[in-house]
Amino acid sequence: MILSWVKRAIFQLAILLLAMLASAIAQTTTSGSTSAPSQEANDSTVADSSSHSPQMNAPENPYELQPGEDPENRLVSPFLKHIVSDQKQFWTSPARFRTKDLKWILPFTGITAGFIASDSWWAKQVNPSHMQTSLHISDYGVYSLIGLGGGSFLLGHITRDDHLQEAGLLSGEAAINATGVTYLFKEITQRQRPLEGNRNGDFFTGGASFFSEHSAIAWSIASVWAHEYPGWLSQTAAYGLASAITITRVTAQQHFPSDVIVGSALGWYFGRQVYRAHHDPEAGGGPVG
Repeated sequence: MILSWVKRAIFQLAILLLAMLASAIAQTTTSGSTSAPSQEANDSTVADSSSHSPQMNAPENPYELQPGEDPENRLVSPFLKHIVSDQKQFWTSPARFRTKDLKWILPFTGITAGFIASDSWWAKQVNPSHMQTSLHISDYGVYSLIGLGGGSFLLGHITRDDHLQEAGLLSGEAAINATGVTYLFKEITQRQRPLEGNRNGDFFTGGASFFSEHSAIAWSIASVWAHEYPGWLSQTAAYGLASAITITRVTAQQHFPSDVIVGSALGWYFGRQVYRAHHDPEAGGGPVG
């Protein structure tokens, strides 16, 4: 009886965390189009801005960390401060829920639920002869992205290239954020991997499949890199490699499709949030949206 109650409570908590992730992503997507006022609006308010109260300068949309809120990108104290603020933003996202967020929350949770229900079928379609190759691709792919972030920071520091240094540091920050949340979900859900148990991906059975840390790390770094260097070639390379890692985690039978979908969404979210809040516009990079 007690064990059944505990499992039920853990399941409800897992659903709550998944909904919170959907809420955070929804708020990110919804607020992107309204975060920056138009130049015309700015020009029309310059003349009489002094007559308004200080409250008028507050952001209209309090969903997330505002663009360039804290661009002090240095190791140790500022870096740790950024991670704390990133985590606070994520875990408090339900408090900023709005009805319009449902247009993103419902499809996201619906798609995830659909994949969870069909995960075992998808896993059975994987060709076992490709497992080892897929495992190498996913592992070395993640290692290369981590190396890209660390190498960019070091090279940027040595050559005094602030843009490159920022890209490396923010990549690490986003990856740490995504990894921390991922492992918390793993501990709570304890889902078996495709080759474990009855191969149905049962939850709360001591596994560590939900969700994929490879996908979360890959998409967090790719998201930062694609924002820092918004050219079509760099974005294609970053998101292409992240997609390859995501797919090969499934074909290596290390994760189910729902594991990599949620992990990828989380990684992209943190990459976008980290860039939005801590990017220094003077260093270069793409627009903050």
